[in-house]
Amino acid sequence: MSRAKFMKGMEAYLDSRIWIFLRQIDEGFWQLEDKVTGELKRFEQTELFDLYLEGRFRFIDTPEAQPSISKKKQRENAMSQFNCLPERLRNRAKYRRHYVEAILTKLGPTPSQALAKEVINAEWKEIKWPAKPPHYVTVWRWMKRYLPGGHDIRSIVDQYCRSGNRDARLPAKLIEILEASIDKVYMTQERKTIQDTLDYAITEVRRENVLRLNDNQLPMPKLRQVRRLINAIPAYDRYAARHGKRAADIYFRSVRKSPGTSLPLERVEIDHTRLDAFVVDEETMLPLGRPWLTLCIDVHTRAILGFDLSFDPPSHLTVARCLRHAMLPKGNLKEKYPAVKGAWTMFGVMDTLVCDNGAEFHGESLETACLTLGISIQYCPRKQPWFKGPVERLLGTLNRGVAHGVPGTTFSDILEKGDYDAAKNATMTLSTLREILHVWIVDHYHQRPHKTLGDTPAHAWKIETVGLDIPIPADPNELKAILGAIETRRLTHKGIEINSLFYNSPEVQQISRRLGNNLDVTVRFQADNVGEIHILIPDSSMYLAVPAIDLEYARGLTLWQHKVCRRFAKRNLQGRTDVEALAEAKRRITELVLDDFDRKVRRSRNRSHRFLGHRTSSPPSQSSTTAAPVPTTAPQAPVSPTIPVPTTKRGRTFKPLLESRRADKAI
Repeated sequence: MSRAKFMKGMEAYLDSRIWIFLRQIDEGFWQLEDKVTGELKRFEQTELFDLYLEGRFRFIDTPEAQPSISKKKQRENAMSQFNCLPERLRNRAKYRRHYVEAILTKLGPTPSQALAKEVINAEWKEIKWPAKPPHYVTVWRWMKRYLPGGHDIRSIVDQYCRSGNRDARLPAKLIEILEASIDKVYMTQERKTIQDTLDYAITEVRRENVLRLNDNQLPMPKLRQVRRLINAIPAYDRYAARHGKRAADIYFRSVRKSPGTSLPLERVEIDHTRLDAFVVDEETMLPLGRPWLTLCIDVHTRAILGFDLSFDPPSHLTVARCLRHAMLPKGNLKEKYPAVKGAWTMFGVMDTLVCDNGAEFHGESLETACLTLGISIQYCPRKQPWFKGPVERLLGTLNRGVAHGVPGTTFSDILEKGDYDAAKNATMTLSTLREILHVWIVDHYHQRPHKTLGDTPAHAWKIETVGLDIPIPADPNELKAILGAIETRRLTHKGIEINSLFYNSPEVQQISRRLGNNLDVTVRFQADNVGEIHILIPDSSMYLAVPAIDLEYARGLTLWQHKVCRRFAKRNLQGRTDVEALAEAKRRITELVLDDFDRKVRRSRNRSHRFLGHRTSSPPSQSSTTAAPVPTTAPQAPVSPTIPVPTTKRGRTFKPLLESRRADKAI
């Protein structure tokens, strides 16, 4: 680092603007001029020192006003670190500085030639460098670089790096052809080699030479010339062109410190993953597929707050179930899962919810619910999962600890799988997997020391929450309503229609009589139970539960199951969508799915299992919500004529093949 001082003609940065020191108008006062606008200002020297310490004032250069070309080179050389230079150059600079400082100390900046020679000879006898005493003019040249450089030793370092020819040796047209060849051949996602690029460039040069005179031919390019031009392209641009921008962002990502937290629940991260294990049906033991896991983690204590495990793909429903499980206490855990030995004491409403840019996180329903609960949502940059590293790392750890090593694991890499048939060896049911997850979280993960914390998550949560009032939802039933999907519907004498179902009750009639008909109301509904919705009473902040008019059909039915029944009824029951047709569709689909369950491929079997909600086990805890059992029979309703059921030689009865395929298509 060079030295600087206040002098006339010096330039400096002040609040991102360049100012020139014009003159010292009084003792301790300077007049400065804005280099762009010409504005004049008067500053006290002590004020400039304060701005200097705050980082708002910065020197640009030494007092020389218009430096020559050689001084520009000196500034460029001064940008390098002295300790990064080769030892030979550092030693030569130290000796030169020894001669210059000796003359400045003994004779000053303008010594006479005779006295300077005496000082140089005396110093040479002491240090014996170089082989003979340097000439007076040589030392004078060193001094002319050393003084303007602010007595910086880097100003007298040999500049061998700037020696040689600075002009391009290749014709401009040849360079243009080479650069175009690199863009067209090398900088593509086909990732062709440098030799391919050279071959293409040679073809282009030959084509160009056909149009030129013999004395104006372009030379043939060489491999080293192409390689040199490729190496001049920034590494990020090369990687992005050959592998894609996302791959380049991941490869050149910068590890930074995650945002600091001071209290539990200050920052909670949520994400999804598909577990690396096949699950089988509890009755038939046929493989169903890999379930989805949604998980919340508290960043401050690294404690897991809640999760949701099901075959439902990531959606607002899975996020809402996970958040509800995370916010409410986990009661009666040992009664539901006897294998769990410890207690799951982590719960509460978080301050900030960190998530990615999935569609399930970008919706009015979740945003409104978080605003109601006082939660702020923070979205990570698109396709940059390392901005929520704790939950991403935890999902990988959980997959290795729970899914890997059990019968039916799919491993995380297809190369690790080898000849292992995950579906054939699968033996774990969804209820067993849910219990294993509880045991792993409560008795293993929470009790194991975390490398970042230096403590176990369970103990960290315990000591960090001492004297801290953990916020919880005021009413669990109201929380269920708040986390539901949000819609606006009109209240009429028929009630409220949503998802092609009508909802009404005496309490709704009272609201209509008090506030009038044709009233727009805010509706919250749960996609795992269309038998009930919640409406926000217009003149209050209370939610009112409203049952479906056709409750016998809708009770415990998920929205996805209801849509399947509607599609089946439209295609197979003369386009009818009334409640009798829907009930008949549900009954017939259930029978078809049960009859054909063992003959379906895994993907179809997965959807069939999702339709048969009664075959899934209980939810993670009392705070979670899951679809109620779907009855296999519907209320007695008029049944349309059906085709006679054929019987095989073995006596097994099947539904018509055409109707079975239609059921598969509906699901």
